[in-house]
Amino acid sequence: MIKEIIESKAWDKGDEIYKPSRVVLLKHTKDNGEVHEYSTHIQCQNEELALLGKFELYYGHYFCSLEDAKKDFNKREA
Repeated sequence: MIKEIIESKAWDKGDEIYKPSRVVLLKHTKDNGEVHEYSTHIQCQNEELALLGKFELYYGHYFCSLEDAKKDFNKREA
């Protein structure tokens, strides 16, 4: 399964307790290129994972349609 960020909001800079974070909209694609689902998540900034091409993601909401995922994306805050 391939996860691709297709839209993201600006980074919230965080504070002494929390890492910088943002809301992202992802497309989940099967190895054959077929879209499996869409999701929204809170992404935390993690330099080590970013170097590996991976994301630190929390609190996922999953959807069958891009339209529903975009509605959720527009409502969510980091």
